Amino acid sequence: MLLSLLNDALWSLPSSTSLSFGARLGLHPDCDIEEREDGIYLHLDVPGVPKEDISVTLKDGVVAIEGKRSISGGKFLRAERASGDFHRAFKLSGDYSDAVEAELRDGVLTVFVKKSAAAAPVKVEIK
Repeated sequence: MLLSLLNDALWSLPSSTSLSFGARLGLHPDCDIEEREDGIYLHLDVPGVPKEDISVTLKDGVVAIEGKRSISGGKFLRAERASGDFHRAFKLSGDYSDAVEAELRDGVLTVFVKKSAAAAPVKVEIK
């Protein structure tokens, strides 16, 4: 696998049927990681989080995504939606450029990290 997860030792724990994973362990957006020919795409579920409250950085081959979900209202009779700060970090293994793009649409944050030109396959002519 091209990516190894950092700070996600609890990732493999089963979730409870009565409480969401985020509610039990703090806000922890689910993430799908997709590899395509042009690079890596990370898709994180962050409903209710405005783009102004999200930060995406790439340093030393680690994509870090931080943010905060705030839920305001009166006195709650029941609160199941997780709120608070979150941090996810993913170590890239491979040759990627510093070109990172992020887009937030319909509660899904998509982060794209482009493969470097050096990572592109080179066709070798046989003589």
